[in-house]
Amino acid sequence: MADIDLRVTDKVAWLLSKPKRIKIVVGGRGSAKSIGVGDLMLMFADHGERVCCTREFQNSIDDSVHETLKQEIDRLELDGFEVQNNNIYTAAGGEIFYKGLARNITSLKSLAGVKRLWIEEGESVSEKSLKVLTPSIRSSAADNQEDSEPPEIWVTMNRHSREDAI
Repeated sequence: MADIDLRVTDKVAWLLSKPKRIKIVVGGRGSAKSIGVGDLMLMFADHGERVCCTREFQNSIDDSVHETLKQEIDRLELDGFEVQNNNIYTAAGGEIFYKGLARNITSLKSLAGVKRLWIEEGESVSEKSLKVLTPSIRSSAADNQEDSEPPEIWVTMNRHSREDAI
């Protein structure tokens, strides 16, 4: 494991205070919420967790947070991370992978072993995606029986409209 020395902003520090099923970080453009949450996802993966990063519309890996995470690994000079074209693996057995929601939401019904699911740009997530994701992530808790805390869904988003699903 890398010894990650993270200094997180107050905007995201509260996310570590206690387990919760769904955690939402709202802010404007440039508010550091994606970088802060991305750094935390790297820390979780470094502790052996399997992390799924999603967004509603992701046609390719270029639409994901993969590049942001790669840049943070470089910036933080992290060891023990193997960055591949579509995934990131850690020496501790952690994994970060990416999924688009709108194209094939039913493919997320079997996310075995996922401890955290991060939804980037949550303001664009559909009600349909949320209805499939929530029980899918909850059901993966049975795969991790030695871990008593249920998987969490983390959402980063900008304020948009009260009509949005989130």
